[in-house]
Amino acid sequence: MRNVGLIVAANIGEDLSRVSVIPTLEFSCSDSLQAPTAQIARDGLSRGMRPANSCIDDGLELKDLYITAAVRCAPPDNKPLPQELANCAPYLDREMDGLKNLRVVVALGRIGFDAYLNYLKRRGQLAGKKPYFFQHGAKYEMPDGKILLASYHPSNQNTQTGKLTRQMFGRIFEEAARLANR
Repeated sequence: MRNVGLIVAANIGEDLSRVSVIPTLEFSCSDSLQAPTAQIARDGLSRGMRPANSCIDDGLELKDLYITAAVRCAPPDNKPLPQELANCAPYLDREMDGLKNLRVVVALGRIGFDAYLNYLKRRGQLAGKKPYFFQHGAKYEMPDGKILLASYHPSNQNTQTGKLTRQMFGRIFEEAARLANR
């Protein structure tokens, strides 16, 4: 059974996920993917995976995790326009709809956070986003019973300035694993 979902980076995993991760952009084999991949390995959401693994084809196995993206391309200055998010929304919707055992969503960055809230609005499960404030470590029980966890995006800008530390990022995934397994 898969319980956690990340709205983050690469599209890997299967429809049994309990955790989903939603990042801002889709990317592969980059420094931006290496940090969440290593953290996922350390926090027991995967098996047969070393922290150095960072590519879709590196042989790692995900356990109870699905990773998707709010945006499918790298926009100028890594800031997607509203139209780019709207163009990619059907892909996110289709992937999220297929996660029948999903319990926890980890949104990486404000864009990933808003993408998930907008998904719920498009599905008629959320009237508005006003009660949901993005900040690192925010946790919300959503109307459908899923838990939304917010994290700063593990971008170089956030990690090299200390806005997001390994410990902060680690606590998000520890909490996701705990919630997914309750």
